Amino acid sequence: MPTISRPDGATIHYEVHGEGYPLVCFAPGGVNSEITFWERSAINPVRDFGGDFRVILMDQRHAGSSFA
Repeated sequence: MPTISRPDGATIHYEVHGEGYPLVCFAPGGVNSEITFWERSAINPVRDFGGDFRVILMDQRHAGSSFA
């Protein structure tokens, strides 16, 4: 599970799919924003754009697999 550690102690989970120009996607939902949102959405960036872009998804802090 790829993560990045912030200087303030938070650990943010992210996923990278595909190759090419980076496309960073933030799921709506504020503090409930997590990668799994895209699986339930009509627009799935991995499915719809993964063939042309490097799609980067992340769980917001305190959501999904990210924690403080």
